[in-house]
Amino acid sequence: MGLALLALIWLITFVSTYFFVAKTWWFPVGASASAAWIDHQFAVTFILMGIVFVAAQGALGLFVWQYRDRGATQPVHYSHGNAKLEIIWTVLTAVLFIGLNLM
Repeated sequence: MGLALLALIWLITFVSTYFFVAKTWWFPVGASASAAWIDHQFAVTFILMGIVFVAAQGALGLFVWQYRDRGATQPVHYSHGNAKLEIIWTVLTAVLFIGLNLM
């Protein structure tokens, strides 16, 4: 089951990435003087979010495969969170979105 889920996650990732790269849809011709700037901002955001999406889905696929059920006889140990890690990814996300807003 883990291999099937891994294949499905990566298939969705590759198909989605195709639409990022192929630009099967894009903006129409700009109707205002600021259209070029808006298109550029959208393209930058699109590329950065595409990179984040592919990295996250790749990591998800690897974790699905690495931590799949193997019929272990040992009891499972669940983590109750890592405050330091949560602060780091919250700050990185905030920096990314605020940085994109200020561009």
